[in-house]
Amino acid sequence: MRYILLLILFVFFGYAIGLVITNNQELPVNLLFVQSPEMNLGSLLIMAMILGVVIGILLSIQLFKVIQNKWEISQLKKEKKSLKNKLNDAQQKIEEKTKLLAATNKIYADTSKKPTETVSTTDVK
Repeated sequence: MRYILLLILFVFFGYAIGLVITNNQELPVNLLFVQSPEMNLGSLLIMAMILGVVIGILLSIQLFKVIQNKWEISQLKKEKKSLKNKLNDAQQKIEEKTKLLAATNKIYADTSKKPTETVSTTDVK
């Protein structure tokens, strides 16, 4: 990867030198509010290219952050939905267990209230 980057930088540097040599005309530059002195057309092209690359890198970094945030939001929404489903399932199980426990307690409460028949030994002859 390092060699590829060095090759790209070498090609870019060679291209920049070619622009300066080929376009050696002096031109005045009007920056809307300021008039700069005459400068070499090749160096002007190189500065414009560098400015474009820097602005492109900054915009791509910002765009990458936006895309990354959108992806993270969608992942969190999926996780939230999954957790809601798990919570609903757990609440349903708790309700079922509560009903079962209440029914069991009612059965035991009903059996403890019934009077038991006792047979007295004195009545038997």
